[in-house]
Amino acid sequence: MPRALGGARLEASRLVRITYLDESGTDPREPFFVVAGVVVDGDKQLAPVEDYLEGLVQKHIPKKDWLGFVFHAADIWNGNNYFKDHDDWPWERREPIFKDVVETIPKFRLPVCIGFFDRVKGVHMLQTGTPQERDALVHTMSFIGMTIQLEGCFRQHWPVQYT
Repeated sequence: MPRALGGARLEASRLVRITYLDESGTDPREPFFVVAGVVVDGDKQLAPVEDYLEGLVQKHIPKKDWLGFVFHAADIWNGNNYFKDHDDWPWERREPIFKDVVETIPKFRLPVCIGFFDRVKGVHMLQTGTPQERDALVHTMSFIGMTIQLEGCFRQHWPVQYT
């Protein structure tokens, strides 16, 4: 019988969930810091999601760049890094890529979890400490909020395994 890290028995099957997280608003001048992610059922959805994304690479990216290519929404949206040459990658060429990547979420019914910190409302929490300590606090508060949503997401989408 499989066991959790704490030693409790795991009584359900198909327990693997993979969460892909990213952050936004790392510039202290931004009003919000956000940690967000999608949850993939590792037992049922991982291979189909990976196959779909691989198909998007083959659809949109030149063959010479396929190996190891990873979509980064911020790079597609802003025209950075791989997409920095705006003559080769104008918005009109990047927009369908962005839409196809975002479509992964509803296509596979992937739950989305979000945590954020409102720097304006939480300004009183940012009056002390070094800039690095304040940044760490903002990140931690956002991550905690996302984790609370993640727990609720697990209970809502997989109640048999998480109740």
